[in-house]
Amino acid sequence: YDPYAGAVMDWQSCEVVAVAHGKSDIDMQASLCKELHDMYDKAYLAPERNPQGGGVLLIEKLVKAGVTNFYKENAGKPDEKIGWYTNSANRPTMVQEWREVIYKRLAIVRDKQALEEHLTFIQEAGEQPRAVKSAHDDFVMCLSILWQIRKVMPTADYGVTTVSYRY
Repeated sequence: YDPYAGAVMDWQSCEVVAVAHGKSDIDMQASLCKELHDMYDKAYLAPERNPQGGGVLLIEKLVKAGVTNFYKENAGKPDEKIGWYTNSANRPTMVQEWREVIYKRLAIVRDKQALEEHLTFIQEAGEQPRAVKSAHDDFVMCLSILWQIRKVMPTADYGVTTVSYRY
């Protein structure tokens, strides 16, 4: 089984409030994603749809399970696709922006495995950032994707009103 990581981040506080991580088949991954989606008020999902790791199959299983609240590339257009596609064009930006989030402490990550994985994600001179040999980058990429979709995800339209009180 391929390792995977999934997380739920609170949009306002930027706190990672739940994670799923491990090695399991795609059915278990879909079940865990659906459970987190339901537990967190139909959370907005952005599964990575890259072919490696079974992303497309995961998306198909989630759609079949009734999940509808997804990040969609080219939303509303004929070439709309569910999920996030990581490629050589967007990966450097994703990783760099997540690096800044970590350094500036803009997000709260309390999960021990997620934090430990970040310690094994390196960038040598002239190289792309990556996990060291025998380590994984699942949490780093998962949280990098979360940070990217946080910029574009639909949010409730709340406003602040000032009210005068008479004493």
